Amino acid sequence: MLKKTDLIDIFLMGRKTRYLKDCEYHTRRVKGEAFIIGNLEILKTRFEELNDKRTAKQIDRFISYLRRKYKKEDGIKDSDGEDLGEKIKIWEDRALNLLSEKISIEVSLSTILNYSQLLEGSKGFFEDSQLRKIPYIARKDLDDCCYCLLIGLSTPSALMALRVIEECLKGYYKRKTKKNPKKLEWGPLTDGIKKLPNYDKDLITHLDNLRKNLRNKAMHPERRFDQREMEEIFVTVLRTVEDLIK
Repeated sequence: MLKKTDLIDIFLMGRKTRYLKDCEYHTRRVKGEAFIIGNLEILKTRFEELNDKRTAKQIDRFISYLRRKYKKEDGIKDSDGEDLGEKIKIWEDRALNLLSEKISIEVSLSTILNYSQLLEGSKGFFEDSQLRKIPYIARKDLDDCCYCLLIGLSTPSALMALRVIEECLKGYYKRKTKKNPKKLEWGPLTDGIKKLPNYDKDLITHLDNLRKNLRNKAMHPERRFDQREMEEIFVTVLRTVEDLIK
């Protein structure tokens, strides 16, 4: 899964460590957002985001120690300042090691879709109550669809999006017919639903049109999709899935 990392946060992480390292040589106030504890709290959060719980807990213990020992206006004592300076050197090395292992991918900001929502995958577009109705495979395909869109892979994204519809259609078929769809594909699924009395003609007609005019053509090995086409497909897929899970 893609995870958003704000480069400004990484830059500020460096500023926080520099400020705290200076406590070894300069007396600074302990309590307050702009002072030692406030900076340590931010540093702890950054390590949590980097999944380094061990370092985050070490910072948290040192924060608790400072809270117990110092009053609001107190400056840090030389011995604690030296101790903090040594700790910061260790924590800074850990941060460098963690960041050196990370790979950055620049997202395609040309998309008209909200990239913050795309980073969340399926969770960015459906409520929890809706997600529970979407088949597991379809949710994973939708996640992949979002991530492909983010990095400008429009054709793979389109193929994943159409798989989402077919998987949700299987769930819809099972609910309506009380039969296991097994290995039925898109066409036989809608044909089976048409045999039911009072089936949703508008929805099934829409699905048939998608299959004939989009899905079947998308399967052609030479068919490519550009960003704008994929965004239109993506919106259509979201609306169709909403109808299928009602």
